Amino acid sequence: MEYAKKCISAMFYSAQAFWGIKGRLVITNPWGTSHAQWGNAIVLHAAYMHPMLQPYVPAHELTKLTERVRDFLVSVAHPSSALADDIRILDYAAACSGAREAAAVM
Repeated sequence: MEYAKKCISAMFYSAQAFWGIKGRLVITNPWGTSHAQWGNAIVLHAAYMHPMLQPYVPAHELTKLTERVRDFLVSVAHPSSALADDIRILDYAAACSGAREAAAVM
C-alpha cells in the first residue's frame, strides 16, 4: 500500500506542476500535456472509488484537481477533438466517484 500511496501523491504533484505558471502556458505539445493530466485525474477518481485507496485521495484535493484539469482541457480542446471526449469522460468519472459530494460535506 505504501507504493500506491506514493503513486497517488506523484499523480497529484504531476497535475499540479503547471498551476503556478502565470500567463499563457507555452508548451510544445498541449494535446499530450492535457491528455496526461486527464489520465492522472481519471486514475485518481478510480483510486478514490476503491475502499483501500480512498484514504490516500483527499476528496477536496481531487475535486480541485478535476476542476483545474477540466479548465485546461477546455482551453485547448476543439469541439470535435478527442480532448472534447476526454472532458465528457472526466465529467462522468467525477460524477461517479462521489468526490465532489464528499468534499462539499467537509
